[in-house]
Amino acid sequence: MNIKKKYKILVTGGAGMIGSNLVKKLVRKGFNVFVADNLWRGKKEYLFSDKVSMVIPNNNFYQVDLTDYQKCLKVTKEMDIVVHLADVVAGINYVFSNESSLFRSNILINTNTLNACITNKVKKYIYAGTACSYPKSKQSIVNPPPFKEDDV
Repeated sequence: MNIKKKYKILVTGGAGMIGSNLVKKLVRKGFNVFVADNLWRGKKEYLFSDKVSMVIPNNNFYQVDLTDYQKCLKVTKEMDIVVHLADVVAGINYVFSNESSLFRSNILINTNTLNACITNKVKKYIYAGTACSYPKSKQSIVNPPPFKEDDV
């Protein structure tokens, strides 16, 4: 038995720029990969390699709004690993002009996904943060030095 095929991996935000590349790599390595994405910024086309979809033929794609807890419960059910990359992102000017609504949406997405994983007893949960956690003054510098935890 192929041990990799045994594991079910969900990548939230899997149709985004970072997520789609992770999905392709995991599929090529033989993992059973699922994607949850609302397609606000992500695109199904990003999940194609050599004109072949990496997940859609297997019905492993969920177009879903993760601010809805019930939908989070559904997509995380029976998953072994969740790689949580989903977030409402946009250009830096949009982010700092809409901080309250983006913060609220992202808190909902993050807490709903984590709580659903706990409820569904997902074995591994991997969360990736964002540079947008850092103050605007740190992000508007041309060629800034690497961010540190103390900068938040």
